[in-house]
Order: sequence, then structure tokens, then C-alpha cells
Amino acid sequence: MLKSLKDKKPKLSEDGNTATFDLPENPVFSKKAIVFTKIEGRWFINN
Repeated sequence: MLKSLKDKKPKLSEDGNTATFDLPENPVFSKKAIVFTKIEGRWFINN
């Protein structure tokens, strides 16, 4: 699923510390979006 995000642009929060990627429907991966949060210069997956 992460490889499918390679060429996509996220929706960024106003402060630029949260990035949300909408995901295509997938029967194996039920989430509709994946959210990353930037903490001290590094990105972490929220889900």
C-alpha cells in the first residue's frame, strides 16, 4: 500500500505537520486514508 503513494500528493494540514493520503479501495487493506505526522523533523504513520 505504501508503494502506491509514491507519486501521489497528500492533503497537508495548515501547519504542515500532518499529511493525509486518500487510498483506493482495496479488499485486503480496509482503511480509506493513511495519515502521517511530522515530529521533530521525521514522519510517522498515525494509523
